[in-house]
Amino acid sequence: MRALEYVYDYDRGSAGPAGVSGLRDLVGEDQAADSAAELQRRGWIRRDQRMSAGYHMTAAGRSEVQALRARRSDRAHRRSMCREDLLRWVDAQTTPDPGRRVSREKFDGSVDLLDYSEEEVRAAATFLADRKLVKSISAAGAPHIALWITESGQECIDEGGIEVYLRSREEGVGQPVGIVNNFNMAGTGNVFATATAAGAVANATLNNFNLDHARLLARAVRLAASDLDLTDVETEALAEIETPDVEPARAQRAVGLLTTFLMGTSTGTLGQVLGMLGASALGITA
Repeated sequence: MRALEYVYDYDRGSAGPAGVSGLRDLVGEDQAADSAAELQRRGWIRRDQRMSAGYHMTAAGRSEVQALRARRSDRAHRRSMCREDLLRWVDAQTTPDPGRRVSREKFDGSVDLLDYSEEEVRAAATFLADRKLVKSISAAGAPHIALWITESGQECIDEGGIEVYLRSREEGVGQPVGIVNNFNMAGTGNVFATATAAGAVANATLNNFNLDHARLLARAVRLAASDLDLTDVETEALAEIETPDVEPARAQRAVGLLTTFLMGTSTGTLGQVLGMLGASALGITA
């Protein structure tokens, strides 16, 4: 993405392309050719047709950079990603044994090519500790200086991430028993659990995940967003799916959350249709 941003910043349109030499200076001579080839394959840049070597942005490429930069200033998106990344980092470094704790200062995560700030990491650690997903040691004026994972934190990761984990527990408190209908979709064998009464919960897991189909679903949901009453959780899930170079596991988790929301009773017929079509295309089974 650094290479794409370079072309975005230095493409002068009819006045001239973004130069190859600058790209080499940015990412190295060997990496420059590979990066340019990959960006062309994705349809985000095109080679200049004149004798001068260089690249121009395409409309799709401009959209990717603009979305990337919008996410960098989206505090809700960055908070959510920092919490997830910090939790997974702590899990990889420690066990529920307090003797395996790790210093928070060693966490050097980033998202959208922008490092998390000290304030973002400290807030994420507080969020995780308050919800018993990690345990910590604090000092005067320095909260959560050492962290280690809890069994709840491990369960959270195994169940698909923080938003899914916390929502599942909130929905399980004081909710009436709902009715669940199962639909067998011809030709696929997929089964869908669809909530048909107040308080019912529809859960989805994913098989045969396809990131391209996930992005098509996200685009359709964006177009219908005004009729779906999306919350911040679903909006963040959309942003996750739309993130360039997103890890498939992250996109899969976001699609699972989004599909569960769409197939809930609160989204109406449009949400049901989008949820079922998306599930069918993505190979989701209930």
